[in-house]
Amino acid sequence: MKRPFPYVNLLLTAILATLSSLACIAQEKVYLNVNQEVTEEKFAYYTQILLKDSGDAHCLRITFGNGAVFFKGCISNSIYEAGKNRKYIGLCKWYYKNGSLKQIASYNSIGELDGKATSYHENGNLNTTADYKNGVRTTKKMVFFTENGDQYTLFKEDFKTNANDWEVYNSELNEAYMEDGKFVLNSLSGRGTSRHITIPIKSASFELELEISPPLSKNNAPIRGLIYNFGSWNNYYYFIIQGSYFSVGKVVDGEHQKSANLLSTIRIKPGEENVLKVKNEFEVCSYFINGELVHKTDPQKIKFDKVGMVVGGIGKAKFNYLSLKETSSNGLPIPIAGDEDIKGSGSGFLISKQGYVITNHHVVDGATRIYVEFPAVKKSYLTRVILKDKATDLALLKIEDSTYIQDQEVPYVLSTSVSDVGSEVFTLGYPFAFSGLGKEVKFTDGKISSKTGYDNDLSSYQTTIPIQPGNSGSPMFDDGGNVVGCMNAGIRSADNVSYSIKSNYI
Repeated sequence: MKRPFPYVNLLLTAILATLSSLACIAQEKVYLNVNQEVTEEKFAYYTQILLKDSGDAHCLRITFGNGAVFFKGCISNSIYEAGKNRKYIGLCKWYYKNGSLKQIASYNSIGELDGKATSYHENGNLNTTADYKNGVRTTKKMVFFTENGDQYTLFKEDFKTNANDWEVYNSELNEAYMEDGKFVLNSLSGRGTSRHITIPIKSASFELELEISPPLSKNNAPIRGLIYNFGSWNNYYYFIIQGSYFSVGKVVDGEHQKSANLLSTIRIKPGEENVLKVKNEFEVCSYFINGELVHKTDPQKIKFDKVGMVVGGIGKAKFNYLSLKETSSNGLPIPIAGDEDIKGSGSGFLISKQGYVITNHHVVDGATRIYVEFPAVKKSYLTRVILKDKATDLALLKIEDSTYIQDQEVPYVLSTSVSDVGSEVFTLGYPFAFSGLGKEVKFTDGKISSKTGYDNDLSSYQTTIPIQPGNSGSPMFDDGGNVVGCMNAGIRSADNVSYSIKSNYI
């Protein structure tokens, strides 16, 4: 048999190699629909380009229809896999159509989040950030920011793993375990049982929510619900359901204080999931069952940091999730982008250990958020306006935060008498605190030069104390350490002419 010429095999090999090369080039561009599924070009919302293929990683660039980048990063599975099924590896970035960064996250070699994951709003402001290790979030509370920079935190336990160290075990009295993404409590005696973990509540404005699975057909615990502000069985709050009834109350230093005891409600759904929510705000604490308001109490002040679930009687209960949302970060640095975002500042002074503060009306007038900061201890607290009077230029604020605790009385008193002309006085305040002079308290002194203020105002003194913008609201003391006034104004064109509202008006 006559053998073919060698070049015939060579030519065929060359053709196959060329076809293979062309096929590879054709695979570099893939069209995806809005759900990131492979589609025809005419239905394309995204265009995917294969930048590098190393075998273990396929590095891609995905663009919007206008050519703007949507994604940069690598995946470990097929480039034809739908977006929701992709296993990302290494550092990956997503973008908005306007070019702003949307999300940046790090993944390990098997596609699990590993490292920091951060997302952003379309205007470029931070949205949320969290740390992960091998797919498990290591920060209990996710930190979120609204588009205008307001901050809130969210903790959510879905019981898929025991990363938060719930106490699970079984004994003759009770059982606690995780099963199919639910936390099961089984009381084997009439004493009931509970489980809780440490989740500090640092804000006076919070929402605590618990979803309870449908009752079991057999061995159902009659009492199921939420316990929080738990320090011990002598100090805790509770919100529980029992059949078609609910109860709200607390135990303080061993004393049981019932707010709602076995009140009937149609909001409880027999045989279905039930969601209990406690929403604490500055003026009121509200209790919801399946999204409907069922009860109100005075606002709560949280002292202890444990939160969890409780069952009573004999039987089982299953819980789907537990979440805590704090809508402000009081007791922490001011939750805005930076000092440069503060629209105004002034001074003020405490008049009681309960957190009441005096300042000027013009300092807080028109403000949407007001914080009292204690620079010496590097803490700030959200406040609300209790009273304000434009005529006297006075405002009364109250610190509203569960972490604010002041055991000692204020070390001065408000004088009820009028000081004499020539009396020595001084003030302590924070002038230009955010524009050069810093947050260390400033002392200036002088004398009372008149018992009437501007245009013979009887409510004020005229003094020789030098003041600057930011001194407004600072206390004026006499030489005995008594508060005799509240600084509120000065005349820039005159040397050392300032005014202070008399303390008897306070």
